[in-house]
Amino acid sequence: FRARSTPLDDSRCRDLRPGDPLCVSCPLAGDELKFFDAVLESVSPAAHETVDGEERCACRFSVRWAGGPLEGGREEVGVERICCVRPTPVEDAVLSEFLDGVAKSLGGGGGAGEGTRRRDLGSSHYACAISIPLLCL
Repeated sequence: FRARSTPLDDSRCRDLRPGDPLCVSCPLAGDELKFFDAVLESVSPAAHETVDGEERCACRFSVRWAGGPLEGGREEVGVERICCVRPTPVEDAVLSEFLDGVAKSLGGGGGAGEGTRRRDLGSSHYACAISIPLLCL
């Protein structure tokens, strides 16, 4: 579990660096759209336009899918499909208690807080220690 991912603002595209964890929209069957974890591979900068007084990013972002139906694949996407993953894990007493209970029932609980340890997955990406598929919130 992690903090809510925020849409990438058109004017902040230059803040992204290769290796940054992202949450990217993925069109599925029909009109269904879901967000899955991805990692930024590279940015192809493009001149931004101003439309109705607002900056519009035309850059293209090469991402490697870290989850979802395209896991392991690469795709080039626009700013409108990208959300930035915040590095701060969710701190919630009820969630911690729930995860402790799940860990104990799975045989992984040792002591208080044992089941809720979070591990760093690199690039400031956090997830709970129990393997649960995560979608962007």
